[in-house]
Amino acid sequence: MDTKWKSRLHFVLALLFVTLGLTGVMSGLSRGNEYIGQNFFDTEQFKSENSKYLEQLNLFELGITPKNMKEKITVTEEEIEEYRFRYGDLPEQIDSIKTQYEGQISEAEAVKNKELIEMYEAERDKKINDIMANFQSDKVVEEKISKVKEKEVDAYFQEMTKNRKEFLEFDKAYTYYLEDMTTGEVYTNLNLDSEDDVSQYINKKDMLYLRSIPMDEDERSYFSSYSDYTDTEVDTAGIIESFADRELKGQVGISKDAPKSSPIMKEYKTYKTTQKLAYSYLIASLLALLLGAFMIRKSGVWKTIEISRSTPVFYSKIPIDVRAGVLLVTILILGDYITDNMYQISYSSFYYFVREFIHQTFWTVLFLVLTLIQGSWFINTLKNKENIEEEWKESLIYKAKDVFLVRRTGVQMVILLGITFATGIGISVVFMENEAVIVFIPLFLFVTVPAVIYLLIQIGKFNRIVRYTDELVNGHYASDLPAKGNSTLSKLARNINSLKTGVKTSQQEQAKSERLKTELITNVSHDLRTPLTSIITYTELLKNPNLSEEERTGYLQIIDRKSKRLKVLIDDLFEASKMASGSIELVKDRADIVQLLQQSLAERDEAIKQSSLQFRVSMPDKCVAFVDGQKLWRVFDNLIGNILNYSLENTRVYISVTAERDRVVITFKNVTKYELGDNTDEMFERFKRGDTSRHTEGSGLGLAIAKSIVDLHGGTLDIDVDGDLFKAVVMLDLN
Repeated sequence: MDTKWKSRLHFVLALLFVTLGLTGVMSGLSRGNEYIGQNFFDTEQFKSENSKYLEQLNLFELGITPKNMKEKITVTEEEIEEYRFRYGDLPEQIDSIKTQYEGQISEAEAVKNKELIEMYEAERDKKINDIMANFQSDKVVEEKISKVKEKEVDAYFQEMTKNRKEFLEFDKAYTYYLEDMTTGEVYTNLNLDSEDDVSQYINKKDMLYLRSIPMDEDERSYFSSYSDYTDTEVDTAGIIESFADRELKGQVGISKDAPKSSPIMKEYKTYKTTQKLAYSYLIASLLALLLGAFMIRKSGVWKTIEISRSTPVFYSKIPIDVRAGVLLVTILILGDYITDNMYQISYSSFYYFVREFIHQTFWTVLFLVLTLIQGSWFINTLKNKENIEEEWKESLIYKAKDVFLVRRTGVQMVILLGITFATGIGISVVFMENEAVIVFIPLFLFVTVPAVIYLLIQIGKFNRIVRYTDELVNGHYASDLPAKGNSTLSKLARNINSLKTGVKTSQQEQAKSERLKTELITNVSHDLRTPLTSIITYTELLKNPNLSEEERTGYLQIIDRKSKRLKVLIDDLFEASKMASGSIELVKDRADIVQLLQQSLAERDEAIKQSSLQFRVSMPDKCVAFVDGQKLWRVFDNLIGNILNYSLENTRVYISVTAERDRVVITFKNVTKYELGDNTDEMFERFKRGDTSRHTEGSGLGLAIAKSIVDLHGGTLDIDVDGDLFKAVVMLDLN
């Protein structure tokens, strides 16, 4: 037990050291370029501050004054034209001024105030003359525009003056000496006599930072406009850029003796402290990483500690794409924590640094453990190649494609979700920017509201379908669902209506089948029991020794006749069963339908002559088809037998054979002796007879066998009853 706990302790310590090491190394690689091997004066932070200082220096100290800027003001022809036609052409502006004073003059006339009338007319005429002067002389317009621009220059310098305090704070740390090579004017913040050598005050030895002027083309932009404090129509940037074209020569730098209270020196000190801490942190991280690797190698904790060799059941139940997504998110969070520690170094307080370091380390270790465990489980899943396909089929991405099984429904859902999200975003935008309500309200009324109404209608349809199916399950067959339109739910409603009709038909057929099954059992029992009873009865009578020879012979004849009758019944039943099961095979060949029918009639010739029926037969000389002749003869024989058994005495029987293109039609017509009713389909059922009292000969299987044989040939046998007229029509393909 002690060994086990010791191994676990080694594992935890090794994991902690590796985490600390990785965190430091990765932070150093990703963000250490801000401190490792860098100089404060090469950082973007200093470059930004230095650029800002040089811009303000150019504005405040290098001879740029309001007077200088006003002298460089220019007015273009485009500006003159824009000013002249800003409020329309000359007639429009004159009419506008007249309209402006028309009401005031009318009011003055109403009260008969002559002085007020003259004042308004004078003001009006002055403005009209002023407007007319604008259209008569470009110089007049140019002077007006120049005055406007001069006012804006004054406003610009007033705004810049507010930032002079900030400039002076930075100027404490800077030392500069610049000379205008054209005018010879010197600009410096050093207290120098004419005999002093500038190099004694500005040199690399005494300066933390030193830059020579002129700079290269890219750096000349430092002496450009610093105009982001005000918004004017004057091109202040262009004017100040013109001053930057002066040929200045000299140096700008930061002295080692610069005041520590200066903002730039405070930033310099903070950077140097942070840089030392960054080096220390990186070295400590490397040592921790090496120590962790040594502990892993020395103790072999990976061999003794099993993180997870088996995947838990709960993890296996999570869809594989969700598992992959969670693992990816965990890795990204881990990566962020690993590379984020370098930022904590910039805290000026050591307490805050330690606190944030512990916080970062805790979460880094936690997400590292989670990543290792999930990675182990996920790799186990991928190794099981047999189940990977099943895992994928259970994924959310795989199931999501079912949304587009019915493309129209999927597209509608995506559109509705898009409208919902867009509406939410739109509401947020309206709260932030009130002007957006002008665009949002029409979109809301004409897009969101119709979409919501459409959604509510579809939900209502769906609820009706659900309730309707519940009623169907409970056996309540209500009227059909409304199914207007071509929407998916309308199609579903039509399908349910069709299913309901099919179920009702199926139930009716099932009830009919149960009834026919009962009748079949009853009929089979009756038809088999009747001859069997006769056989048993006469067999018992034969046992009487006092019978005469004549009686004995008569009884034997009856037994023989009933036995043959029983055999016919059993043979027919067996054949009908084979037909129904499809286990019988046809032996097809080219046969003459006319000859088969004539053969059937010839074999029944004696029975036909003994009957009182008159047969009328019409057929062509020859009609050849590809059939099983023996089986088709059985069809004809059964139909003729039914005619002889169930036709009304002294009536005519009509039999015809007609060839129609690629098929032959054989029709049998007779007048029935018994009332058949309208349900002709049941006549094809086994043991169904026209004589419901079952006093006639026959098995009741003739039509069933005949129909099965015709069906096997790919033909049809149809029965039609019109009153007492019975008609059977056999149709067969000739080819």
